[in-house]
Amino acid sequence: MKRKTIATIISLILVATLLCGCGNSESLLVRILQQVAGESETGTEAVQPGDDAATDTQTVAASTESVDSNAAEDTEQTDEKESDAEKPDYEALYAPVLDETLEKIYDRLESDDPVRYVPSGIVEMIMYEPTESLLDEVCYVIEDVSGDGIPELLMGYDSESEEQETSYIMGVYTLKNDEPYCTIDGMARSSFRWMGNGYFYYIGSGGAAYTYIGKCHLSEDGAEIIWDDYYFTDPTEDGMDVEYYHNTTGSDDTDESEVFDGDFWSVTDKLMYRCKTIAWSPMRSYEAKTGGHSGTSDSGSGEGSVQMFEIPDAGSGEIKIDINGNGQTDVIPYKMTADQYDDVEYLELKIDDTKYRIEDGLYCFASYGLKCYWIRDDRTDGSEYLWINYTTDGDYQDTAMYWFTGDEFVFLDEMDGVPLFGKFNEHHKFVSDTPDDPYDFLVQHLEQKLGTLSVTQRCRIDADGCPVAIDDYMYYQTGTKAFITAAKEIPCKFRADEYTDAEKATSIEEGAGVIPYGTDGQTFIDLCVEGSDGLYRIYIGRDDISSWYLTYKDGLVGSDLLTDCFDGLVFAG
Repeated sequence: MKRKTIATIISLILVATLLCGCGNSESLLVRILQQVAGESETGTEAVQPGDDAATDTQTVAASTESVDSNAAEDTEQTDEKESDAEKPDYEALYAPVLDETLEKIYDRLESDDPVRYVPSGIVEMIMYEPTESLLDEVCYVIEDVSGDGIPELLMGYDSESEEQETSYIMGVYTLKNDEPYCTIDGMARSSFRWMGNGYFYYIGSGGAAYTYIGKCHLSEDGAEIIWDDYYFTDPTEDGMDVEYYHNTTGSDDTDESEVFDGDFWSVTDKLMYRCKTIAWSPMRSYEAKTGGHSGTSDSGSGEGSVQMFEIPDAGSGEIKIDINGNGQTDVIPYKMTADQYDDVEYLELKIDDTKYRIEDGLYCFASYGLKCYWIRDDRTDGSEYLWINYTTDGDYQDTAMYWFTGDEFVFLDEMDGVPLFGKFNEHHKFVSDTPDDPYDFLVQHLEQKLGTLSVTQRCRIDADGCPVAIDDYMYYQTGTKAFITAAKEIPCKFRADEYTDAEKATSIEEGAGVIPYGTDGQTFIDLCVEGSDGLYRIYIGRDDISSWYLTYKDGLVGSDLLTDCFDGLVFAG
């Protein structure tokens, strides 16, 4: 192989010498030598580290291809055979990120919906843009930008301004133990852009007085951000002006930074105009390549299972469930430890002779016990999840969710509330509490609008292993006796039931007893009024200090706060 490479070099130099009479021959010779040296290995630069001066790689590739094509072809074929034999399928390794992104593009997202991999900036896009646009706008590329020979996954989009077209990077992932690991998570007000040569330009904003800019690159393993320069503004003590600071740590702490006396905005311009575009692939092409979006149903019908077990207190014991989904009962030894204050330290499960320890997410007293749900999602690839419901020290119900990879339990998210698996009637009242369907169950949680009240919402397990709502409408679990009264005449809209859209303006009389019936959690609450049929819908909003108030207030006298409009509200704590 070495002889062939030397022969190729000699051939390239001879051809370049013959071209000396041509215009720009010196530049061509430099570029050909750079091509041989490996500084520009491909005809199209995507996110390839290299010297900024080494441009026009397509011309170089075309020129070298015509020079000693046989030698180059032999070398390429030999190299391809050697590399292909060992090269992993990196797109398959990064598929969890790409698959979840594609799933969310179709299923849509709310700001507080849990995701495992999707970058925050892509979540922002999914919330507000239509699916068809997102399939073309949301893009990815797999390239080695850290220089360790293992390519990273970059996700983002292109944006064009009057000055230039720029690639915004919302997520950068590397691999740890062949699992995707997020190193950069960007968003609209905290984004990264590609500068080439392995460098990123960063710009963030925290309001008029707070601007953050910098230049950074990844550590060799791609798992850390290393700051070459980091600049930020901070308001003066009187708040009338800003001061400029610089460091190489990425810290916003003025005590850890030096005052920057240069032209802050000139630095911004210089960094910004060095940014380049990336040769992305849109998610539409990934969808076509992988056979399209599998989709998820909006109600229960998929294959799957839910098995419940309890850990009553700190100590050791055994649980019996079908952990492998093969129809046979498995005996799973467990151990839960607590400190001197009864706080859970860890839960250990022994599955197939391997011990797995769970420490993250269990913020509770051991003596309260744990209610656990082993969930198998057979719609996808038989993924297994463990949800652990516990009582907090404030007597609230929280649920920690974990993904069982086979090697470890990965903490996914924490949910305020408790999952209720079983059969229910149309108003979410229990018919049977036997664990049943992971694609149609209830989540019960507390809300703080008309006092501290319990509501339930129909949900299913999503592709990320966390609950996602099937129905926006939630039912209050308050009984049939009025315990709240109207403190004044309250404007509202009358509806025959929760399913109709027809409504007419009316009001709830002062002193009338009301029973919370249902809500969407954000814009309205349906009330039953004692002695009347139908529902009385009040429209609500939340102010800057998180106080709920009436948004429909035709004829309302005085304060519009819910706490001033109703008597008998009881808030926990």
